[in-house]
Amino acid sequence: MKTKLLAQQLQILVVSRDIDLLNNFKVSLSQIETEVQFQFKTLAKLENNFQEKGYYKIVWLVAEADILELRTDKLRWLNQLSAPLIITLNVPADLVTNDRVYQPFEVFLTKQKKWLTAIKNKLNFVQIILGFEVIDPYLNYLSIGSLSLIISQLNNAWLINPNARMKQILINDFYQTVIKLSLQPHQSGVVLVENTTDLTATEFIGLFKRVYEVYYHRSLKIKKQSLREREIDWLRTAHIVKIKSNLRAGIKLLVQNLGAPVFKEINSRLNQLDRLNQDNSSLMETKTPASTSRKDLRKLMQIDKHKRSDHQFDLNEEIIKSIGASRKIDKHDYVETLTQAEKKGLLKNKHKRFLFFAGLILTSLGLTILTLWLIFIFSFSQFKNQLNQLLSSASSAPITTIKLDKKGLDFLATQTDIYNKIIKNNTIDQAKSLLSFTQNFSQLHKLNQQLERQENEFMRQTFNLQGQSWRPFVDFDRNVPDHINKLIGALLLSLNNTGLEVNLSNERISDLEARLRQEQKQILIGQKVSPILNDLVGVTGRKQYLIIFQDNNELRPTGGFISVAALVVFNQGKMVSYQPFDSAQVDQNLGGEVIAPAEISKYLGEKRWFFRDANWYANFSISAKQLAWFVQKGLNQKIDGVIALDNVALSHLLSVVGELDLKQYNEVVTAKNLDEKLLFHAGIKDKANKTKEKYSVTLVKAFLQKITTLQKETGASLINRFSQLLTEQHVLLNDFKPSNQKVFNSLLWSGDILAPECPRLFHNVSCQIDNLSQVEANVGVNKANFFLKRSIKQFIKLKNHQALHRRIISYTNLAQTNAWPKGDYKSYVRIFLPVSTSGIKVVFDGKTLPLEIKKTVKNKIVSFFIQVPINSEKKLIVKFITPLPNEQPFSYLFFDQNQPGSKDDAYQLEIDNQLGFKPKIIAPKAKVLGNRIIFTGYQNKNLLYALKF
Repeated sequence: MKTKLLAQQLQILVVSRDIDLLNNFKVSLSQIETEVQFQFKTLAKLENNFQEKGYYKIVWLVAEADILELRTDKLRWLNQLSAPLIITLNVPADLVTNDRVYQPFEVFLTKQKKWLTAIKNKLNFVQIILGFEVIDPYLNYLSIGSLSLIISQLNNAWLINPNARMKQILINDFYQTVIKLSLQPHQSGVVLVENTTDLTATEFIGLFKRVYEVYYHRSLKIKKQSLREREIDWLRTAHIVKIKSNLRAGIKLLVQNLGAPVFKEINSRLNQLDRLNQDNSSLMETKTPASTSRKDLRKLMQIDKHKRSDHQFDLNEEIIKSIGASRKIDKHDYVETLTQAEKKGLLKNKHKRFLFFAGLILTSLGLTILTLWLIFIFSFSQFKNQLNQLLSSASSAPITTIKLDKKGLDFLATQTDIYNKIIKNNTIDQAKSLLSFTQNFSQLHKLNQQLERQENEFMRQTFNLQGQSWRPFVDFDRNVPDHINKLIGALLLSLNNTGLEVNLSNERISDLEARLRQEQKQILIGQKVSPILNDLVGVTGRKQYLIIFQDNNELRPTGGFISVAALVVFNQGKMVSYQPFDSAQVDQNLGGEVIAPAEISKYLGEKRWFFRDANWYANFSISAKQLAWFVQKGLNQKIDGVIALDNVALSHLLSVVGELDLKQYNEVVTAKNLDEKLLFHAGIKDKANKTKEKYSVTLVKAFLQKITTLQKETGASLINRFSQLLTEQHVLLNDFKPSNQKVFNSLLWSGDILAPECPRLFHNVSCQIDNLSQVEANVGVNKANFFLKRSIKQFIKLKNHQALHRRIISYTNLAQTNAWPKGDYKSYVRIFLPVSTSGIKVVFDGKTLPLEIKKTVKNKIVSFFIQVPINSEKKLIVKFITPLPNEQPFSYLFFDQNQPGSKDDAYQLEIDNQLGFKPKIIAPKAKVLGNRIIFTGYQNKNLLYALKF
């Protein structure tokens, strides 16, 4: 989307739901000299009463309430804006702590990330400008982040001391940067604005304490709580803009603007703390009377002794008592006292030893548990890092090569199982989820390797002429594809529910998901083909196939001009022979003439029908039968099926099996130079050696010989590449056994004109599918398609129960001379349309063409002739109308079938929805601009687009 440029004064609309944000933006605007006109509105007014006024840009100042509500489903109307949209958003520091006080900030950052991701997915052509820690010194607007966290705790008389440097941006400086970026040409993407200066949290606390002491002439006791700042990984891909913001002056102004009420509240809190300390002191003093009473007891004891000394008694009497019975009593009491003292000492020692050993055991147990938990946390962290690397490499490396360290995986699994039985914890639950995902991925790796070995063995046994006796494919383990299919389903289900904090973009996750779905599709294809595979390779009886090699530099309906073919025989599960031959060899042995169809006589000027022109019919199943008839009559060979390959297919297969050494021509043919070699040798006759084999025949013979000497590890790659070529219709298959051909038809490998049914997802009360297939035949007897470039634009307007179609094909002939094989591009064009089509009109180079229209059971076939001279560009315009269902709701689908042998043409489909209601589902992803839905890409396969209303 291009930014609007107005001849007069530019107008920029600024919207927000927060009036303070708009006021700050106005203040910043007044500091910049600009003649641009700015208008200000709230978000609600923009949504309800918006009228197009030719705005240059629209700037949305996002408030925190927009993020906390997560109402991104109500923002789709913003895609209707014709002006580019700029979103400004404040990103707080990602503070990590175990204290619950700070968890809301981590939760907010997670919500902000989800909100930003949803915005990027729902809004088109949006530029997101992120400010890292934007603050307002006047307290009109203060973002959630490290600074606001500090201020929010002032009333508790303690501050946070993050273990990181603070890089807050003053809001005016940030908005000045936003204004400058708004005046520049629009660039979609994410811009991160950072401050080049910083201020440590310690410096901030010191500054705050000094201001406090000026107010109250007393020191401020501050409790410090450590935090750590984590790198915000999802901003790594953002474009960074460095600015300089006067942070120190802004912080001073911020502290001063806190005002006396805040400090009074802090002072009252400090007084409460002082009273609390005094209360604690008084509580300690209440314990002293116990010691005082012990002193009093000593005094009383001294008084008793004094009294006893003053008492007068008879000494003789005391001697008699001491000698008498009282002596025994005293001795008994003395022994009893010693015994009790010894018992108390023993019990006291036992109690001390018990407490000592119990404390030692508990301390050791605690340290052991803490050590094991730290080991678990470390193992889990290492595991997540390794899993991040795995998912990152999954976007480029083959899935079969992706694996994790088994020892580390088993060790973490053992730890998780043990801890899960003892305690319940979110970390353990997360580890269990990730382990399940990873174990499935590792199992998928093993099964893929097993399947690859089976495919390699199958190819080696089938095509290696010198190999051992073949083992039927039915003996291979058919459970492997079933297990792979189930594992892929489990991985797709859990891919977005693993709780991973992975440093990956949504594109990489989507890419991994797409590759898993592609592999699942390949497995399903293999499961469909495997039941008939034994029959295809001759296990049940001898099978002979006709392989035609089509030169798509001279395009024909099924792929290209047939200059060479081959007969390949399979028996008992092995390829037992191959025989390439020149296409003219069939005609020489016919023993008569075959009358050509009227179109061949008219446009090729040939009354006789040759084998090289037998692929004239657009449906390959019909052309295949005609080709088999020629071979049966000319070479007396019974054909069981026909396989067609074009130059693109041959080039892709060469990239797998390797280069071809053509010693007869002293050349080496590779995947990169194949087209140039074929073009150079086309029509060149070697007069010096008339017995020399035709170049294309020599090339095909060398290719088939290469197949018979495949390296063991190449077989699986060849199968996968062959399957891809079948999907892109560079390879066509037709088996004359109906049960086999039914499988090929279900996989869309038959090369016939298709009339697809409505997919289940878009099945409604009514489902309308408009199908189109454009088939061209080069009748200029040259290789003009090598020099031809095409681009296709399809326009569809849905209006008044009708679909109005306009198809524009641009042809550019890059050839500079008519010298063969170059020349004018002369083409007999057939377009297959729905039977209900009306209003057909074809214009070429500004002139309306005469048309031949035939009606069949399934299609209307429109035929005409065009010519694109050398060094020229021409446009072909095809218009037609198809009906739409009257009832609502309904689904509308457009199917554009790719012609075999065609190149990767640039393709664009634009649907103008004038029905008055919007579609609920659009597939695949598209750009939505108002009522227009635009799909872009390349036509290198069959294309299907769908809208569900």
